[in-house]
Formats: sequence, structure tokens, C-alpha cells
Amino acid sequence: MKFSEWKTITIARLIEIKRRHEDNPKIVNDVNAILSKLHYAKVRDLSTILLYLHHASVDLKEFLELIPSKEEIMEWFKEEA
Repeated sequence: MKFSEWKTITIARLIEIKRRHEDNPKIVNDVNAILSKLHYAKVRDLSTILLYLHHASVDLKEFLELIPSKEEIMEWFKEEA
């Protein structure tokens, strides 16, 4: 999967999470923060996105499912070079 594909799928999944947890302001704020970073993110920005997902997972473990595999990340960096 390409980085742009992962971004699109992740944005869609974040929107789903936001809809399911619209009554929880902390999760809604986490989703909004991640969406704002992810929208314009490049591969070089991935460490920030991963950190945001990790921090958000304290409130909702489902955020961990959005983190790409190490192999995918390594492939994206190879493509960027």
C-alpha cells in the first residue's frame, strides 16, 4: 500500500471513530488533531502522526489499529528517497 492510500484509509477510519464517539470530547479532540496533521502529511512527517496515534490510544485502543506496520513504513521511506 502506498502512503497516500494509507492516509486516505486512515482519514476515513478516523472520521468513523469520530462519529461513533461524538459524545466523548477527548476522543473528538484527538481525532481532530490527528486529522489536521494527517491531511497535509508527507512520509517525513510520519513520526508526528505515529506519536499522536500513540497518545490518543490511551483514551481509545482502536487508534493503535491505525498505525502502519514497520515494513510499510520502511517501504514508504525507500519510495521517498
